[in-house]
Amino acid sequence: MKRLLLLVLITVIGVIKISAQEIDLSQENSTDARIEELTQEVAELSERLDKLQEDYNFLSFENIVKELVFRTEIFDTDLKISINDIQVLCYNGQYDKSVYYQFKENYNLSQKQYDIFLDQKEDLSNTILNLPFSSARLDIINLSLEKLNADLEIIEDRLQIYLDMINIYYKTRFL
Repeated sequence: MKRLLLLVLITVIGVIKISAQEIDLSQENSTDARIEELTQEVAELSERLDKLQEDYNFLSFENIVKELVFRTEIFDTDLKISINDIQVLCYNGQYDKSVYYQFKENYNLSQKQYDIFLDQKEDLSNTILNLPFSSARLDIINLSLEKLNADLEIIEDRLQIYLDMINIYYKTRFL
């Protein structure tokens, strides 16, 4: 009877040991699967982060270009207003030397601002060469840069008109 009990006890201990080993193996397999799952999830999150970083860089750069375009448009409007002021003064025959000097100083400041816009455009054009954007995104940015170039050409012409109007204002006061 003791032998039978001992045999049963050894069998039960053996079964428990085998079950424990199976549990350990299944836990190891489960742990390995979980590690692999987490590694894959980290890789996916890393890809998403890279994509978000690229989106942010694109939107940030596009915003800088569009802001510069907006500022050039405002600057162009200011130039038109100044030209119209001179035209009204000439039409009304109101000539004043101090006003002439104010227009001349404003022209010089406007010329400096135009040079700043040119430098900023050049910086943006050089920066875009180093950015890893897709061709579709580069096309969008290039459209904004083309608009900026067109605005700067208009401003250059407007500055020449402004200078001509200042000279006309100065010359007509002696007629």
